[in-house]
Amino acid sequence: METAIKTVQILGIPFYNDSLETALQIAHNDGGLFLAPSGPGLSELGKNSHYDEALQTADINLIDSGYLALLWKKRCGESL
Repeated sequence: METAIKTVQILGIPFYNDSLETALQIAHNDGGLFLAPSGPGLSELGKNSHYDEALQTADINLIDSGYLALLWKKRCGESL
């Protein structure tokens, strides 16, 4: 049985937005492609179609940038 994955769309990328425990459970039960795009990588969006596609089709994109989380909190008032 697949676990429902909570995400938030940032820059057209669905970023995982749930607990570490749930991410580990998904990895253990369902497997899949987990990515953690870096800030510099995200700054290159639109310049490498293979990278863009990988992020858009990954099973889970983890937030690897404290700065991105800070900007999201400031802009939307939501914690990631």
